[in-house]
Amino acid sequence: MVGDGIGFACRHGGGLEIIDFTQPQTPVSISEVTTLTNSWDVELFGSYAYVADGAGGLAVINVSNTQAPIHLASLETSGSASDVVMGDNLLVVCCGSAGIDVFNLSDPANPALVGHANTSGLATTADIGAGIVYVADWGSVRGYRFEPTFDGDLHLPFKKLAFEGVPPGETEQLAFDCINTGGGPLAVTEIQTFSATITVDPPTSFTVPVGQTHQVILNFAPEVTGFDGTFVRIDSDDPDESVRIFPVVAGNDPNSLQLGDQAPDFTYLDLNGVPHSLSGHLAEVVVLAFFANL
Repeated sequence: MVGDGIGFACRHGGGLEIIDFTQPQTPVSISEVTTLTNSWDVELFGSYAYVADGAGGLAVINVSNTQAPIHLASLETSGSASDVVMGDNLLVVCCGSAGIDVFNLSDPANPALVGHANTSGLATTADIGAGIVYVADWGSVRGYRFEPTFDGDLHLPFKKLAFEGVPPGETEQLAFDCINTGGGPLAVTEIQTFSATITVDPPTSFTVPVGQTHQVILNFAPEVTGFDGTFVRIDSDDPDESVRIFPVVAGNDPNSLQLGDQAPDFTYLDLNGVPHSLSGHLAEVVVLAFFANL
């Protein structure tokens, strides 16, 4: 992005670089600021740059001094942020399979989450025109109108939850947030799970005021070693999404691999019947793809 001879470029390794283009034949890098993960897109609003920072969410950077930009904050988004677009004092962040998040820029240094939509596909990029957010949604383009509402709006900043490493006979708790991004109170009428080992702490019904968050506690109490899972269903008076369902998985297999563990050696036959061993591919990147047919 370029304006007044100054360019702003996202760095795939994470960060924002500011470039002087006043001499187009010999652009000069002025400064750079590091963000949390891989940066994909940037939008400018006054003295602020907003960066879609992948798993790092939305990075807010003060660029009033292009010689010394300041990373003010990284705001959590519903999924990996891949694109940002601005219009009507709003900032829309595309979050892949998690849909889109909408932030209000009335206070540019502190964008406020004011809306969310679960798109049907994979929200990769967007644009705003005539009050409508147009989203490239993996095979289709969908339009969403963002308007003030007097109703509650339930926002869940995740797609699924996971318990890990809980021994039989012990209990672990996991918290998640129900956020009201609407213009009126949100009444959650019931929260339920479908497993005896994963339960919800009371209360399972409550009201969330405008702009507030209510924390819900899940308990996992395994009886045996292995894997478990269920779905959590939330019923509310959200007018367009009165029922929300998401998966919860849990595991306590002592033989399961954790991030950074060395993979055990194994041998398999390819489609031509030729054996391959993992140890035969040292110093190579190995991708395993599992498929199942019913």
